[in-house]
Parts: sequence; C-alpha cells; structure tokens
Amino acid sequence: MPKLTIEELKDDLKQFFEKEKKSEIAEPLPDKRKPSLTSEPDEVAIIGMACRFPESPTSQILWENLTSGKNLFKRIPADRFESNDEAAILSGIDEFDASLFKISPLEAEVMDPHQRVLLQVAWEAFEDAGYPLSQLAGSKVGVFIAMYNTDYVIRLSETKDHLNPFFATGASQAAVSNRISYVFDLRGPSEVISTACSSALVALHHAVQAIKSGESSMAVVGGVNLLLTPHRLEALSNLGIMSTAGYCAPFDKDSPGEILGEGVGVVILKARKLAERDGDTILGLVKASAVGHHGHSSGSLTMPSVSSQSDIIVDTYTTYGIDPATIGYIEGHGSGNKDADMVELIAFEDAFKKLSKAPLEKHACGVGSVKGSLGFGEASGGMAQLIKVLLCLRHGEIPATRSFKEADPAAHLEESPLYVVKENQSFGIIAQQPRRAAIHAYGLAGTSAHVVIEEAPPRTIKETPIKPYYLLTLSANTEQSLAQRIVDLSDWLKKDENRKFSLAQIAYTLNMGRNHFNYRVALVADSLETLKVLLDKINKKQASKDYYQATTNSVREDEAIYKKILEVSTQELAADQKQNTEHYKNNLLTLANLYVKGYDLDWKILHQGEEKLKISLPTYPFAKDVYRVPENKAKTLFVDDKTLAPQTSGILSARTTEISSSPAAGLAQLERELMNLIAQE
Repeated sequence: MPKLTIEELKDDLKQFFEKEKKSEIAEPLPDKRKPSLTSEPDEVAIIGMACRFPESPTSQILWENLTSGKNLFKRIPADRFESNDEAAILSGIDEFDASLFKISPLEAEVMDPHQRVLLQVAWEAFEDAGYPLSQLAGSKVGVFIAMYNTDYVIRLSETKDHLNPFFATGASQAAVSNRISYVFDLRGPSEVISTACSSALVALHHAVQAIKSGESSMAVVGGVNLLLTPHRLEALSNLGIMSTAGYCAPFDKDSPGEILGEGVGVVILKARKLAERDGDTILGLVKASAVGHHGHSSGSLTMPSVSSQSDIIVDTYTTYGIDPATIGYIEGHGSGNKDADMVELIAFEDAFKKLSKAPLEKHACGVGSVKGSLGFGEASGGMAQLIKVLLCLRHGEIPATRSFKEADPAAHLEESPLYVVKENQSFGIIAQQPRRAAIHAYGLAGTSAHVVIEEAPPRTIKETPIKPYYLLTLSANTEQSLAQRIVDLSDWLKKDENRKFSLAQIAYTLNMGRNHFNYRVALVADSLETLKVLLDKINKKQASKDYYQATTNSVREDEAIYKKILEVSTQELAADQKQNTEHYKNNLLTLANLYVKGYDLDWKILHQGEEKLKISLPTYPFAKDVYRVPENKAKTLFVDDKTLAPQTSGILSARTTEISSSPAAGLAQLERELMNLIAQE
C-alpha cells in the first residue's frame, strides 16, 4: 500500500470536500440505482454463532476479553515460525477430533489446519442454533467461507508431505467450504470467498442473497485465518503498514500500524419467518448488505477512497430504506493504518450527511474496531466484527476501542455526528426503535462491503402446561467426551445468567437439537435443582433410579420385545401427562432405559404440547487428538510409487496398503481401505 503523508491526504480530502460544498444533502440518486425495497418480508435472521479467537474459545469469553480490554497480543510462538513480531495467536490449532467427522488419521494429518478448525467451529455453530447435523443432511444449506491464506500450501511444499495422496484435498482452498458441505451432507451452494480483508462480509452478503432467492434454505457463513509461515507478515511489513510496537490503535492519530491476528468465526442464517416458526433463537437480523469496488477512484489498487466508501454506504441505505439516524454504532474496518482509518471516518461522515434529511445530533453514533483487541484477522476479521456486534446488541453495551486515545484533527470529529468509542458505554435505544449497528470492511485490492444488523426481536413465549417430569439426554462419540458434556452442562446450570431458562427448554434443546451418539446417558427430572443433583451423581458415578447410562449395542437379541415396549410406553406417555404423575415418570424412565440401549425415540411425541424454544447450551467437547502442522523437514510417505510407507501414523501403521497405478483409482481404493479400518475400530 503506498504510504501517503498526512499533508498529501489532507490535500486530497480538501479537493474532495470542495466538490461537495454545493449541497449538504446529496443530489437525487440517478435512475440506475436500485429502487427502495421493503425489507420486512425478506429479512434474514442469524440463529447461531461460534468462534475461536485468541484466548477466546467461546463468544462469551470473547465478550469478557473485549469489555475488560485484555491484551491478547504476544510474541509469535516458535512452533509456528521464527519471529520477533507480536500477533494475536490462537492456541490448539493442531487439535482435531478426526473420529467424530469420520476422517482417517492419515487424511487428518495432511489437512490444512484451516479446514480442521473450521469444521469444528461450524459444528459448534449448528449446535448453538439447536440443529443436529442429522436433521440437515441432504438439505439445501449453503456454505460461504472467507479464506485466502496460502500458508499451509507453502509450508507443506517445503516437506514431502505433498506426496501424500490426500494432499490434493487437504491443501485445497476450495475444500475449505466444500469439506463442510461434504462432511455434513449439505446440498446448497458451497463457495470460498477471497476479496482480501472484506472476504467475510462479502461471504455474508452472498449467503443473504442465496436465502432471499430461495437458493438456500439455511446458510453457514464463516471466516478463518491462521499464521503458519512468515511470508505474509514479511510482505505486509515491506509495505510499511505493520506495527512494531506490539499493539495497534484503530482510528488513533498516533497508531503504530497494523498487527496480525488469527481467528475463526461461523454464523448460521435462516429466513426470519421460518426461524420464528421453528422456535429458533434469533441473535440478530441482517437488515441490509451490499458489496462494491472502488474502481479507479483512489488512484491506487490498495488505498481506499472517500468517495467509494461513501457511495457503498449511500447505496446500501437507499436500497433498503435505512435511516442513518437509526444507526447507534458502526463497527469499522479500523485496521490501525492511520491514513486508511481517517479515509474511513470521513467516508462515514460524508455518507451520513448525504443520507440525512436533517442534521444529525452531535456524537449520535459511535465508531469502533475490534482490531484493537484481536488484531488484523484478514479473512476472519469480518466474522470478528459481526460477532462483536451481535454481542453488543445482546448485552446493550459497546466496548472501548482498545488503545484508542485521540483521532486525527483532520477527521473533524469535534462537531460530527460520529465519535470513536473510547471507553465501555451503554448501547442506547434511539426513538424507541430496535438497536441497529453497521459493519464496514474494505479489501486490500479494493472490494468493500457494508452490512446493517438489527437486534433480535422480542421473543413471544406461549403459555404451555408444565409437565410433571422431563426426559433429558446427553450423548457423545467417546466415553471421555460424554463425561465432559455432563461437566459442561453442570457448570452451565450454575451460572446466574442461565437461571432464566426452563427445564422444558433445556430438555427440548438437548433432545431435539443434538446428534445422538453411542455413548449415552438419560435422566428424568422434575426441576432444575433435581437436574443438578442427578448430573452430580452421574459425574461421581453414584447410583440413582432416575438415570441410565450405557454404550449402545449394535446387535440386540431382544429387539422385537424392546420395540414393543417402546411403542407402548410412547403411546401411554402421549395419553397420560396429567392423570397419573408416577405412571408418567415410569414411562419416561422406560424410554430413558431404551434410549441408552440404542433405540431412537420419537422426540415429537415426547415434546408434544410444548412451545418450540431452542436455547444456547454448551456445545460438543471435541477430542483433542494432535495432528501437527508439518515442520520444515522431509517425511518419507512413499517407498515407491505404489506402496504407502508403514511408518505413517494412525491405524495404517501396522500394515502396508497397495495403491493402484491410477492416481484417482488409488485414492478411491485408499479411502475404502481407511473406512473399512475405521469401521473395525
């Protein structure tokens, strides 16, 4: 990015504003612009989210770190690459639960860590939304992932791991989205978006359009970025935009520059009307989104211009009928690059001036940037912005922009409707309207995106009879993961903020909103206190007549008898919810016993008469098997062109597999062999 002096930038801005002096209000929009839309029928809801950011494995911990102003920057660890630079670094990127996703250890070993962490966070996002993957298999769910990092290909090419037959998919950027679609059996569009730093918001825009057009029934939107080689850091340093001070200060006149960060974030989208019909928890509404390029307006491929940034905001608000006076906060791109940050601030003010029918109040809208806390997350940056905004709307609070002290006087914010959020503050309500926030991002090569998010609508809960007892189930792929699920739910129940949820909501989400695995526990409770006591007993392996725990058997000699018991108990349960409390409980215990034996229960009958309300509960605790990012040392994977070396890790270590002379046939043969071995395990 060309380095402009403040004087050059001021001259450029002076020329720009001289053209704008003719009117405080924008001229009528030309006919080529889109007409205003009534957005209400086509609103898209965000119904689930999950993330991993530095020292922030969940969105709740991320919120705590943002509001406390915690320093998340540290020296890049030596196991990544040798560097004296600091960045916001994720831990555990080599940990992956391959067995859960039915991926062989050999394939997992050579998969790009971007693919591995994204698979797990996408799973968490679906669980947060209350959707088991088994329910969505075969449906038109779209996948839109922001990713443009080639570090893994570079690192792998320096070893002989690129000879592994799974290298083609393991290192492919296309597989970042396609892997999610394949593993979860999702049949909608599956796209990788690469517009540099704006990629995640562009992915969100594509997903919104896919849902509005009917191309997708739901959508997965994500962004991921890991630092695996020093190449990008060196290239960006050569542009003169990187901080050497160990921090960045978005929108500050003395910001030392940008600092890189890692992260992964995923959200689940669905049409608002369908989300409300299905009892989904709505985290926010996408009121408007738009994407555009600055063309030649700035005279530079990499430098954003005031006019292009302003134009995309004006277009977005005009198209969707958004009044800028209803925007209480803007989560800006705010990278810590002084020149680009000032262009962004002035573009915001210019757009608001053009759009407003009357002058806006002084300092009516705050501006901030998550990059002061998480660094410049590249493809994951837009997801960090979005998740921060969703958390702001949920908590009614806006965290300070970390390290910001004072804006450049050239931005003229003294009398502006905009100001940079310097300390934690409440997110005020404007004219009794729902809170709204805008998110803005621009890419290194000129693509910009702008999104408006509105807080979740009030949730209407119908009064339904409280049942005397509820059946609750937990399951996992391994005994260790099941034990952790029990601990996680127990810990969740102890938190004050979760007391508002009912036993019925917890039971409904656990039974209807989770996959059911072979390691199972089922319990019957009549209150939250009883649930806590039973979970404690299960954790301590204390006996109780109110729960069952077992591993399902693949062969059941008495299957016909048990199926009849299941049928009778289910019928009696449907007919006897009020007449006989003990009989109702005994039927639930019978179903609990059948569940842990491996029988599938009819959850719709079990939850008939209840309000469909999914809530956010602890997500799956993945196994932490280690698949290390290859070091810069050659590994011998092949003895010759046909024989796989026996030293490869995992289940193939004890035998040699013959591969066909045809690469495609050989890969298919290897996959079949691996799946057979996994089944035997």
